[in-house]
Amino acid sequence: MTDQDQLVAQHQDLAAAQVRRVLARVPSHVDRHALHATAEAALATAAGTFCPRPGIAFGAHAAATIGPALRDLLRSLPAVPPSPEVSGRLRILEAAILDLPELSRAVVTSSFLRSRPVAAIAHDLGIGEDTVRSLVTALVTLHEVVNATLRSGPSPRRRVPLRTHIRVVRRTTTARFEYPAHRR
Repeated sequence: MTDQDQLVAQHQDLAAAQVRRVLARVPSHVDRHALHATAEAALATAAGTFCPRPGIAFGAHAAATIGPALRDLLRSLPAVPPSPEVSGRLRILEAAILDLPELSRAVVTSSFLRSRPVAAIAHDLGIGEDTVRSLVTALVTLHEVVNATLRSGPSPRRRVPLRTHIRVVRRTTTARFEYPAHRR
């Protein structure tokens, strides 16, 4: 393994973290696979152009290369997906939200639709911030499943019904995160 390969292998988490930060701020139609591929390519470019010098860490050099590459990719993408895709995603999203347990529904509405901070959501619902963060993580996973389901195409063998994924999220969230007794 070359020095460049080692740098890339050791800094995969940096590229993934940059992609996660971008995904948290962009519309759902942005292809996360394209973002990951761009970050990986930029990481490889950074490894190839890095000249070790005292006081300059590769991580900083890589971040300075990955960030602009991701921004360039985002600038090249269409502002919104085609309207049939938007309509399909909205229907799926509405059905998914309605099918979630009450606590999950409250978190998704407050966090994703109203952009409220975790601390405020936790306070309003009478639960801990860690619980809200765990629910948000589960719901982000559901969001990724919806995107993957829409991208998977017409092949019925590759598609898993969305309801199956919602049931899994429901089981994992309601089993561990229920409203406190005074909220019921």
